[in-house]
Amino acid sequence: MNKNGPGLVGVEIGVYKGDNAFFILKKLQIKKLFLIDPHLEYKAFKGNTGWAKIHQSEFNKHFMQAKKKLKKFEDKTTFIRKKSEDAIGYIPNDLDFVYIDGNHEYEFVKHDIKLYYPKLKRGGIMGGDNFESIFPGVARAVIEFANKRKLRIHGARSEASYEWWVIKK
Repeated sequence: MNKNGPGLVGVEIGVYKGDNAFFILKKLQIKKLFLIDPHLEYKAFKGNTGWAKIHQSEFNKHFMQAKKKLKKFEDKTTFIRKKSEDAIGYIPNDLDFVYIDGNHEYEFVKHDIKLYYPKLKRGGIMGGDNFESIFPGVARAVIEFANKRKLRIHGARSEASYEWWVIKK
């Protein structure tokens, strides 16, 4: 992505405390970044995540931490405190990028990809993190989607995990 262009419009699904959004806003020339995360207690989490044990007060704290961390970018950010499927109507078409870091279970990743890929403009980038064995649902959903659409999966190791992305044809 050209960090010197007219300004990128993108979405991050799964904001948590705002660390990744801060990195995006600091490194790229962003016109608008839609930050989607319900910050809600969710007892249906499966697997080894531990998210099911977190009380609502902790999620509220995470939301406030994200707001505080991103305050200097408030003219470029829109927080949407909804689940990704409920937020889709607030998101414009022709996005430059979508970053998926919400629920890492297969069905949720698959659903986010299906919902948000059509919002990308041609040449837009869809990506995320946790493309690794500890989160097999992420890799499975991404590989299935990329194979179906004949897209090349790109990847890189970050400090925290393995990042993936595809480019819309």
